[in-house]
Amino acid sequence: MISQDEVKKILLDDMLFSITGIRIPLRPVRNVPKVNYNEHLLSPRSEMLLDLLTPISKEKLRKQFMMDDMEVIFMEEDDTDPLYSYFESTEIGVYMEFWICHNIRCQCGGKFMKYINVNKPIVDIRCVNPAHKIEHGPKYYQIKTTLSGSVYNNYTYFNSKKQYIFVGSKRKGYYAHYLKPTDNLETLIGYMCIEYDKINDTTIKINLDKSFIVSPNMLSKIDDYFYKYITLSGNDAVLYNINMCNIYTLRQIYNDNNIINTTHKYDTIIYDKDDIKLAIKLFNKYYKYKLKYMALKNNL
Repeated sequence: MISQDEVKKILLDDMLFSITGIRIPLRPVRNVPKVNYNEHLLSPRSEMLLDLLTPISKEKLRKQFMMDDMEVIFMEEDDTDPLYSYFESTEIGVYMEFWICHNIRCQCGGKFMKYINVNKPIVDIRCVNPAHKIEHGPKYYQIKTTLSGSVYNNYTYFNSKKQYIFVGSKRKGYYAHYLKPTDNLETLIGYMCIEYDKINDTTIKINLDKSFIVSPNMLSKIDDYFYKYITLSGNDAVLYNINMCNIYTLRQIYNDNNIINTTHKYDTIIYDKDDIKLAIKLFNKYYKYKLKYMALKNNL
């Protein structure tokens, strides 16, 4: 068993490194089978600590790390999607977030609200119904919009037949996609992919049959991932598992006016509950990690 003093040395070294950038070499604390946690994007020190825990404690802490990371990622600004500016008009993309909040309801019947930060990564809108349950699917959605006919190296922004969607940073999106039904699904997201034609500078026509919604079935019993990352033409994309996701055309849930005047102003309530300063969030996250390590010391 590793001693509490040795755990404290690891924690103090981490704290020193966070302040000074200086790392004190540590002797190997225990010869244990090496488990590769790189797929979970943990630091080497996190891997070291997890390797010393019992399997139950290890999995519990790993899932807590995942939730902490997503809390921080939701606060960050997204400047990592190289295809966003190619396929999407920022004005149309933001406008469609408002349009969806006013015209589309969550499967639970609740309203969607958009985040106050227009550059928030991974999530654009969320259901704010307090009665939202897991059987209603994800509460978070990202919206993708593209002009009909737009291609990048022969690829469209999304494709319902080939089940892919181009995304931004894999690091930021990992815990919103790479999940199985047995994982904590609080951070799992869905997609609303909107294709439109431009009629003039202020008017667009939404293609209701080519636009679609990907809503993961969070009650699925299939032991597989809802999404998997792939690389297309040098850029990150996700494949959604059609056996684990409900796919709807926009026409199936909305069959009203699809000619949109983009100068119309919506009086949408903006969701800003989680938009706090990133520096404060990161500071709190660091010490939350330390507390979690110490809380588990009796299991070491």
